[in-house]
Amino acid sequence: MRTKQGKIVTACLMLMCSTGAIAGVTTDQVEFNFNFTSGEFPGSEVQQWTTTHTDLLSYDETNGLVWTTATSHIDMTFAIGDQVVTSEADITYTFGGLYLFDMTFYVPEAPLDYGPMTIDINGDYDFNGNWEGTFTATLSPDLGFGGTVLTGNWSAQVIPAPAGIALLGIAGLARRRRRN
Repeated sequence: MRTKQGKIVTACLMLMCSTGAIAGVTTDQVEFNFNFTSGEFPGSEVQQWTTTHTDLLSYDETNGLVWTTATSHIDMTFAIGDQVVTSEADITYTFGGLYLFDMTFYVPEAPLDYGPMTIDINGDYDFNGNWEGTFTATLSPDLGFGGTVLTGNWSAQVIPAPAGIALLGIAGLARRRRRN
């Protein structure tokens, strides 16, 4: 015969187990950094260039697997030699398989007056609180650079929310006061 307390404990355990499957999924602002280390940016002789953008991403906090295939409109920052240019872009993410991804960037007005550009990127990643990996990219075939293979490495990290940063600061002050 089960007691009332036993039934309550069983109900709580069932609720915890049923919500545990989705408890690790969160949605945060994530900053992506792509470092192109081979192949030059079109219209330049720069062999190493970078792009950076921030987007909202849903992912599993324990293993980093991304739960969304999405298309977003973003601001993308290019660092090409001494020039830093921000352009609007449309991006499509597809995270498929285990630790593999595809991204396509369409940039209507690429830096250095290059005009419209499509960058197709695919690669792999590891997750250990942040994402990092390697990639292979190709540029739009209609721009005279079709077939050019670019490679590099990339990383991404969650951008802490301002409220979270403030709470960390308060927690630090509280710890400091207790020690005094």
